[in-house]
Amino acid sequence: MAANRIGKVVLDKSLLFLCDMQEKFRPTVKYFAQIVEVSNRVLRTARHLDIPVIVTEQYPKDRNQVILCGIETQACIQQTALDLLENNYQVHIVVDASSSRSLVDRKYAFDRMKDAGAFLTTSESMILGLCRNAKHPKFRDIQKIIWDSAPDSGLLNPAQ
Repeated sequence: MAANRIGKVVLDKSLLFLCDMQEKFRPTVKYFAQIVEVSNRVLRTARHLDIPVIVTEQYPKDRNQVILCGIETQACIQQTALDLLENNYQVHIVVDASSSRSLVDRKYAFDRMKDAGAFLTTSESMILGLCRNAKHPKFRDIQKIIWDSAPDSGLLNPAQ
């Protein structure tokens, strides 16, 4: 059990779970465009590395780590994370690819998921963790995805 709490992401054990990325949220979700852009970086990485990509509730039984991002953090993301944790999945939340209409809800959903056992990480950290190092055969392709810094998605906003 202790090894499960380390939170090292492993390429052949992971899948990407994009949650509820709907255009209708654009007017109400904080940093929507940035969240979509960062999520797209994670999605492009998943495609390059042949990581299964799941939308909403369907996920294969042969993987036990879930990379989770999307909208809304305090609703769909949090409930999905809690359900997955309850079913013994290791959950990695990409914080700069997850948001809400309310930054307060976003912040405290992150806190709750972390307390429940989810690992909070950034897109670049996740992307590099999946490759492990520059020796990965797809590293050059992945490096192009993260060459430019991810857009600011309000994580360090003091008004949170």
